[in-house]
Amino acid sequence: MTLIDRITTLLSKPAADATADEARMAEAVRLCSACLLMEVVRADHAEDEAEIATALTRVKAQFSLSDADAAALADVARSRVETSVSLYEFTRTLHERMSGEQKSQLIAGMWAVAYADGHLDMHEDALILKVADLLYVPRSEVMRLKAIAQNA
Repeated sequence: MTLIDRITTLLSKPAADATADEARMAEAVRLCSACLLMEVVRADHAEDEAEIATALTRVKAQFSLSDADAAALADVARSRVETSVSLYEFTRTLHERMSGEQKSQLIAGMWAVAYADGHLDMHEDALILKVADLLYVPRSEVMRLKAIAQNA
């Protein structure tokens, strides 16, 4: 079963037991994280190849995915982002299911995507700050991660 099939199956059926529920939530965390990374790619209204490549690299690293699974997840995320109406549908799941360290990793990944093209657009900056607020990541941590990405 491909990653897309697993995501579709897990998100469309009620969980039968605790193990299935945990698998479903892990898939939801992956998808929501990928959606937020793809939001950064789209934020400046120009899908840059360097930003897309960085988003894929971050998804692969954070969730230990193969190239094919990361690409499939990114495709599903793109579709979800195009039809989403708010960031809350992604951040709510992540806030409930991620540790503080995982949230920081996601924000670091978002900064890396934003800086991948060599320029931080004001829309990218505003998006990342908004997501960090919704995830309750301390502003000092957000600025520290931004400085790291900026100097990378």
